[in-house]
Amino acid sequence: MYSRRLLRVKALQALYAYEINALPLGTYDNVIKKSVGDTFAQYIYLLHLLTEIAGYAQQYHHTQESRNVQSEADLRPVHLLAANPYIEAILKHEAYQKALKTYSFGSLYDRDFIKQLFGEISDKTGFVSYINQKNPSIEEHHKVVKLILKRSFLENETFWENISEHFTCWDDDCDVVVNKFATSLNEFFEGFPRPLHIFPFNFKEAEDFTLHLFHQVALNDEALQKIISPKYKNWEEERVNKIDTILLKLALAELLYFPEIPSKVSINEYVEISKEYSTPKSKDFLNGILDVLMKELEREGKIKKVGRGLR
Repeated sequence: MYSRRLLRVKALQALYAYEINALPLGTYDNVIKKSVGDTFAQYIYLLHLLTEIAGYAQQYHHTQESRNVQSEADLRPVHLLAANPYIEAILKHEAYQKALKTYSFGSLYDRDFIKQLFGEISDKTGFVSYINQKNPSIEEHHKVVKLILKRSFLENETFWENISEHFTCWDDDCDVVVNKFATSLNEFFEGFPRPLHIFPFNFKEAEDFTLHLFHQVALNDEALQKIISPKYKNWEEERVNKIDTILLKLALAELLYFPEIPSKVSINEYVEISKEYSTPKSKDFLNGILDVLMKELEREGKIKKVGRGLR
């Protein structure tokens, strides 16, 4: 499930590129669709890398067993990671297998990359303790996957370099993707035994919202700017940065053309987005102008919201 804030960011990025590059409008429809699709692809990629780490552990163990001279470390039963119920459930999941046929992840990494991911947890106390137990508890199965998520992925610079190289929207998407991964993991073990729930990402709904928002701003650009410009009191219009201008237009488009979204929700969302994507002063600038615009447009009867309690 996509967050509306993430989709607003994707619309912002597409509009910024549209204004900078001035390519045909239809070009950005494909850009938006790819960006929306890549969020789900990154989620599946995390699941896939987890299974690849377990597969590497199995291969490593078999290789070490065949050696004539073995150290104590060589004899560790690291292959037991592959018996983790969560990893087994991923590999058996129909939606996961279907997604693997869609995405060509094999070209995104090599064996050395998986070896490095495995190396991040292979000597950690939590992992060593886990593989040395004959019958790990459900809690211990849960903990070792959380250890991989933390050490092999989130705190691993090599992982970040890899996923950022292949998915340019990772910095924007990572919070949503990691949250879905963690929620799926927690629900699986907290309700064990229960079927694994791989979160459905409603592409059509997400695409429709983002495309509609993008088009409403792009096609009504002059009309939106005409409403906004008189409110640049004490500001020189040409000195207002491009990101803030686009954020104002996006918020105004939601006030005017999205009757199902409460006005204050739209304003708060774009103020929050400005904190991450614009300047330190932008939040106050946007909040002030949008508050004035909302009140003025409400008085003129131009904001028409539907649904109980909406403004």
